[in-house]
Amino acid sequence: NIRAFKEAGYISSKQEEVIKPILEAGHAAMHRGYKPDKQDVVQLMDVTESIIETIYINESKIQRLTSKIPSRPPKQKKG
Repeated sequence: NIRAFKEAGYISSKQEEVIKPILEAGHAAMHRGYKPDKQDVVQLMDVTESIIETIYINESKIQRLTSKIPSRPPKQKKG
């Protein structure tokens, strides 16, 4: 699923690298008895929130902003 997100352009290669350990921590917590401490959970959530913001929230904000920016006037021919 991460690969599909990357291939669709939703995340970068760097974000893919960051997401993998986050997912692995979740799998370890569910299946292997991993119990992260509060600081680890906060760090995992901070990174997750940042990626979600990049993918969904910032895109929405930039679309609203883009709709307000006036277009450049057409280039006038010289001569």
